[in-house]
Amino acid sequence: MKGKNFLPICMISILLTLNGCGQSASDSVQVDTPDSAESVSQPEVEEEQNNDKPENTGEVKEEEAEEVKEPEVVEDGGSGSDTAVNWAAEYLMYLGDFIEPERRKYALIYVNQDDVPELLLQGEDEATGNLVLTFDGNKIDELQTSRLYFTYLEKGNKLCNSDGHMGGYYDYVYSIVDGKWELIDYGNYYVEDNTNPDWSDEDLIFEWNGESVDPEEYEKALRRCYDSNKAIMGEGSLSYEEIVDKLKQEESAKEILIGDSQEVDDIYASYIDIVKECDNYKFDDWEITFDKFALIDFDGDDKPELFATGSFPDEYYMGGMQPYLIVGRNSEGAVINDVLTDGVASAGGYRGCLYYLPSIGKLHESIAWAPYIAPEDEVYIMKNGKIERFASGYFSVDQESLPDSMSEADDILNYGTWYWNGEPVDNEEYSKLFIEAIENTRGIALCDIECVGKDEILRELGGTANSN
Repeated sequence: MKGKNFLPICMISILLTLNGCGQSASDSVQVDTPDSAESVSQPEVEEEQNNDKPENTGEVKEEEAEEVKEPEVVEDGGSGSDTAVNWAAEYLMYLGDFIEPERRKYALIYVNQDDVPELLLQGEDEATGNLVLTFDGNKIDELQTSRLYFTYLEKGNKLCNSDGHMGGYYDYVYSIVDGKWELIDYGNYYVEDNTNPDWSDEDLIFEWNGESVDPEEYEKALRRCYDSNKAIMGEGSLSYEEIVDKLKQEESAKEILIGDSQEVDDIYASYIDIVKECDNYKFDDWEITFDKFALIDFDGDDKPELFATGSFPDEYYMGGMQPYLIVGRNSEGAVINDVLTDGVASAGGYRGCLYYLPSIGKLHESIAWAPYIAPEDEVYIMKNGKIERFASGYFSVDQESLPDSMSEADDILNYGTWYWNGEPVDNEEYSKLFIEAIENTRGIALCDIECVGKDEILRELGGTANSN
């Protein structure tokens, strides 16, 4: 699954005479300054482009340039001894779950000091930006860039996302620390009023790590943390088919993807009988038609679970809901889990969406209950093939404290209490506990999983198509 919920930053030289991070920001975004290098939200990306570039703001004097020390190399803490065994297979499984992978361009690059490359998924436009994946032997971590331009220091463990748009520019410098992308320095330069078409370089305001600086101090700080003279531009050159072929050629992928063929055959055989019985699947007093299928590795063990979706009968009392079936496995065979549902219910006030969280064996159900659109989060985990509740939280509206008439300016979250696993918490603690529960992983909606029909899944499993 791709995804998962989370994001960061790095910036380019504004003095063309010093090259910055290798390019002037040709497009710009009004950027929200992160509060700290440890907690960073993705800046909003606007699709509108502006090719105006800030001009040179001056030169750093030679004696000042001599004061800048060689940028320090950030150690990534090393990686497990098994890292080289499975990185290509992990990337292949990630791409197998990715939505519309053919719309990206790809490359393998080396950012940190180990022998496992990072995988670049270059977006098709500035609004999409890039994803840069790193793998530490246990888990993939994603970096979402703001817009497209970035450079990196090969095996120097630094990546600089430098771009901008409409009078707002930035340089975000990242390193890989203990297998995760970490923002280590950031800068922003911008005009207060980007609606004024006549702004000039003299109107730019410079900030480094949240502190106001002048242009020369900004440039010196950027050069101190990032050596643009050694930087390589990040750019995807391979198509989806080409990157898949390249990854499949790696010995690491061959070793893992071949696996125990007898075990895989046994798993597939157990799925075949279930698929054949899915036309009229009993759920309470109703019959569900499951007619769309996929093989998805929900729990990250390199062996897929069977996923099915379909529809309720027209007379089902909760119209607007979509059913899902996930079949896991354990030592005793296939485990058929309870039917899951999401959608916009025609009765009861439920509005929700189910997501699976790639490689960590968890599901997240995001709910908003009418009439107040009060939020609720349910997190599930797959253990031995069985899906169980892992954690839950919700906002309880105190109806007695509500004003007589709610205006659009009123926030329902001002009138009630947050709960996590049954205990009252404040909003900040709720967010922290939620992110911990989903392991900071971006989910993929179950309704967005690409499925095939019954005959095709039977052929893939090795069963007989056109069977009832």
